[in-house]
Amino acid sequence: VSSDSERVAFPGFAVYTGTKFFWAGAADSIRKEISGTGVKITNVLPGFVYTEGLEWLLKDEKSMSAFKKFGLGEASDYLAQKDKMLRPEDVANSVWETVNKPANVYVHDVMVKDSLQ
Repeated sequence: VSSDSERVAFPGFAVYTGTKFFWAGAADSIRKEISGTGVKITNVLPGFVYTEGLEWLLKDEKSMSAFKKFGLGEASDYLAQKDKMLRPEDVANSVWETVNKPANVYVHDVMVKDSLQ
């Protein structure tokens, strides 16, 4: 499970976004290395998932300042719309659906968006 930041860079989150772009390349390399073994690599790319960690981030003064500085809006607005974010069980269901595909189906990536984006 990675992040939709694997596909879209966000200003102010260079290190976070960079780690996600790294995972995209690593997954592609591993796919090629294990080709023909029957092992499948799937990237699950969720949008905003409301967790305690995200809540902490959105309440952190340094993060709130970065949101404003880089034109991402008010962090408090995200908190006010947490009902539009994914829940951890939404991501878990996406993983479950992916791993339970027939053997002839290979899902490389699953983009799971919240309704804020």
